[in-house]
Amino acid sequence: MSRRILLVILLLGSAFTQAEVVSFAQFDVEYPPLQQHINGELKGPDIELVKEIFRRTPQYQLDITQMPIARSFKAFVDGEVDTVLSFATGKFKNDSIYLDRPIRQSSYRLITLANVRHSYQSWKDLSGKRIATLRIVTLPPEVQPAVDIGKAELRRVARHEQLVQMLKRGRVDVIYMYYDIALHYAKQLGVEISTIPGAPTENRDYFLGISIKSPLLNKPKLQAELSKSLDSMYEDGTQAEILSRYGILSTVAD
Repeated sequence: MSRRILLVILLLGSAFTQAEVVSFAQFDVEYPPLQQHINGELKGPDIELVKEIFRRTPQYQLDITQMPIARSFKAFVDGEVDTVLSFATGKFKNDSIYLDRPIRQSSYRLITLANVRHSYQSWKDLSGKRIATLRIVTLPPEVQPAVDIGKAELRRVARHEQLVQMLKRGRVDVIYMYYDIALHYAKQLGVEISTIPGAPTENRDYFLGISIKSPLLNKPKLQAELSKSLDSMYEDGTQAEILSRYGILSTVAD
């Protein structure tokens, strides 16, 4: 076979080789500074990190679809979308194949108004307090007994902003939420907040997960290739740079 014919065959082969399409469900909701509308587009560090992972893995083509959170997870569990972001300890952990490392870490803390003094040595120090958190968030195991035996009142809401609003208006004494998001809304609402000294802090790892029911042909290979790209983002500082660009300063320790 002549070298010219071989070259033509290789060129034709590459022309018909397409990157495998991988669908991703982006939550159609604002939770600044992690995601918010900027110039009419939902932007933030989470979607930027996902885009960068796939940019470094050109054999896969990222297809982003925006969906409400509940719809996103249903589609993910059913295999209608291939990937989504979630906590590895969440209710969908058995439906997911996670990358080797999280894309970021979320620091959840007990938060009060800055001018209100609270001390914490155990859950007993929360006796008589009104605590609020999101519906989908669990309290730290060190704190939960205060609610279980009725020493503290727990209220659950749907949105992050509501938690800071309730704290500002004196409707609750303590909120438990992702601290970077709390700081954003506190600044927006003109209120100063602080964490409770000594209170437990939970650092939750946030992962890109691949649906077990995804129709993708080789999910272990996809997991390995995307993990390799994310590793390179940690190593060259891109992961930290994307977070800091949006005011998220915490990164995941090795």
